[in-house]
Amino acid sequence: MGLYSGSFDKLQKTAQGGTAGILILILGATCLLMILSGIIIIIIGQNGAGILVKVMGMILAALSIELVMKALKVSQRVGSHIE
Repeated sequence: MGLYSGSFDKLQKTAQGGTAGILILILGATCLLMILSGIIIIIIGQNGAGILVKVMGMILAALSIELVMKALKVSQRVGSHIE
C-alpha cells in the first residue's frame, strides 16, 4: 500500500458512485421514452419515425467509419487530424 492509498480509495468510490448515478439516470430516461413511445409515434407519425431511423442510421455509419479509421490509423496516411 502506498502513501496515498486511502485518498485513492475514496476517489475511486466517488467515481464509481457517480458512474452508477449516471447509469441509473440514463436507464430511467430510456424507460420513460419506451413507455411514451406510443404517444411519440402518434405525434411524429410514421413518416417522422422513418426519417428518424434513417438519420440515426447515418449517424451510426459515420461513427463506425470513424472508429475503423482510428483502429487502422488511417489518419497518419491521409494527413487528417482524427485522434
